[in-house]
Amino acid sequence: MEVSVEEVRDIDESPPSQEAVETLKVFDIVPSDEKVTTVQNWFIKPAEPPEINSVEELESYRRGLIETLMEKTFSAFPRKPCSLNVEVELKQKSENWLGYLVNFTSEEDWRLHMQVLKPLNAPEPTPVLLVLNRSARILNFYWVEEPLVNGLSRSWARAFLKVRGIGETSWASDLQWLIRRAAPLTGRTIASMRVYDVLRAIEALKSLNWVDVKRIGIMGSGEMSVPALYAALLERSICMLILNNPPSSQNLTSNPDSSGPALEMLNCPRYTDLPYIAGLIWPTNLVFLGPRPETYAWAEELYVKLGPPGSVRRVKTYRS
Repeated sequence: MEVSVEEVRDIDESPPSQEAVETLKVFDIVPSDEKVTTVQNWFIKPAEPPEINSVEELESYRRGLIETLMEKTFSAFPRKPCSLNVEVELKQKSENWLGYLVNFTSEEDWRLHMQVLKPLNAPEPTPVLLVLNRSARILNFYWVEEPLVNGLSRSWARAFLKVRGIGETSWASDLQWLIRRAAPLTGRTIASMRVYDVLRAIEALKSLNWVDVKRIGIMGSGEMSVPALYAALLERSICMLILNNPPSSQNLTSNPDSSGPALEMLNCPRYTDLPYIAGLIWPTNLVFLGPRPETYAWAEELYVKLGPPGSVRRVKTYRS
């Protein structure tokens, strides 16, 4: 039977039009062996920490994991990246800093911004810490509104990145549920798109002629620890990763309305988790800024086992 659009109209959600619970009920008593309500706990077995005892085993495992993630999790990354089209839109000078407003194209139709602060007396090439902004607040070139990096050495530049969903590219809070539900249909999630943004931002930084391409670090706090970790795994040139209050796992229960941190990535729980990624980035220098979840003990133990040149530290405030 064909029904016209006019006849279908909108869904009527008024109470008189709703079916009573009794007419929808299948069982009078819920079966004692039902598994539907706990399917999320048993359908997919979460990945366990790998057994790694040498640098050779680490490199082999990491190489295989990256290949798997590129196929199962990051397959929506553009096969042919568009032009970065890096542009220094603004340049300002203060008593201690030289500030740049840098724009670049992460993906088609996604123009992102970085605010870069270079110490005036820093020798070149200059190392840079890429800080993933946690909110849409605007930084200025005269005062850095990010207390977590106040202790960073004045020999290091800072680059503050607004990934997708932050700042100019942010979306209304009531769209978060829709985006988190719809994005997987295209083979991506909010978190995986942000990983790509970080990788492209690193490329943009390397294009600046004064940047020390061998000394680029990443800092992620809270939700932003996720793209920071995966970017450090995929981009092997990263020399340092600073994590502040990282989630204990990527497999955490979200709020019913999808508000709050968007940590999920397609298929990741099958193969790995955040604490394992933290260990697998060895020999990248790993710093936990403030307390860290107990789940990251595995990463610390792996760093101790493999030894130099990798190092792991836990600090209350950052002093480099």
